[in-house]
Amino acid sequence: MNKYIVSFACLLSMFSSHAQQFFDGGIKNCFGPSVLINEAVLADENYLPKVGIGNSTGLKFGFNFNEVIELVGEANFGFTQQKFTIKKEDKTKWAKDISFTQIQFPLLFRINRSSGTYFEFGPQYIINKKISQTNSSRVKLDAGKYYDKNYYGVVLGFGNYMAGWDNVGITAGLRFTYSLNDLISKDGGSASADMYSYKAANYNPYMIT
Repeated sequence: MNKYIVSFACLLSMFSSHAQQFFDGGIKNCFGPSVLINEAVLADENYLPKVGIGNSTGLKFGFNFNEVIELVGEANFGFTQQKFTIKKEDKTKWAKDISFTQIQFPLLFRINRSSGTYFEFGPQYIINKKISQTNSSRVKLDAGKYYDKNYYGVVLGFGNYMAGWDNVGITAGLRFTYSLNDLISKDGGSASADMYSYKAANYNPYMIT
């Protein structure tokens, strides 16, 4: 099973209109490492996984039931990747990069503390807009058919209020995301697909779960 674990360091700029119940919104940017996990590939001594880079930029809109409990919806445009170094039979090595361009829609339950700290968690829906990967000739190819077009994940985050002026503030924190689906499509799981190696991903059988 293939999953992404992505951790992002997030900066969020917020504006709000205060009342007993109130709305707030903001512009956010996240940046951090991403990792693609596949049990068969991780067990293959010819594959050396490397940590990739992920980032996302988007908008946040929140409904605050009070000053503590908030329901947050976001729309983010993001990029994430996975890198491998692969040993070939002739003992040479080549690098393989898999890159995902995504639209992410988290829906989060958030707890805001009077101290300025916050905690958030909830589901996320991801649409893969473009997926590319290198082949043995280091040519970047369209790999969209090898991966699912969309999938679900979960988000966990926490952070702290940094600074503010009137109704505008800045917060910073960490966010971790994890996909609940196998990212590999049926075409990607077949032995004929140039998924992981410079030949086929000949793990027999590759199980879509």
